[in-house]
Amino acid sequence: MSLPSLNDALWFEAPATQAVFVALNKEGVETRIVGGAVRNALMGLPVAEVDFASTAEPERIMALAEAAGLKAVPTGLAHGTVTVVADGIGHEVTSSGRMSRRTAATRRSASRRTGRRTRVGATSP
Repeated sequence: MSLPSLNDALWFEAPATQAVFVALNKEGVETRIVGGAVRNALMGLPVAEVDFASTAEPERIMALAEAAGLKAVPTGLAHGTVTVVADGIGHEVTSSGRMSRRTAATRRSASRRTGRRTRVGATSP
């Protein structure tokens, strides 16, 4: 049995997807496709939307997108998410750096409330 491949996926090669990649993969910033697009493609299902995760902070995502002539909409800054519009198609881009700090802050807060440290993947009894 061979593993599924994303090589030559039409949604990946689409001009709008590539415009976001080009805009947000420069100056030390790394941006990747995540979520349902990857899942659906690997399962052989249609890909309806393409979301990204980026090492850049939301403000930097917006600046890079706008510098590339793309529209940047601050749709979820509290969660580190910006919608980047390319060729009329919106792509949610979430800052992985923001999410990492937010997760760490949530763990610290939970530890103060419960007096117990939390671990990634830990479950409640």
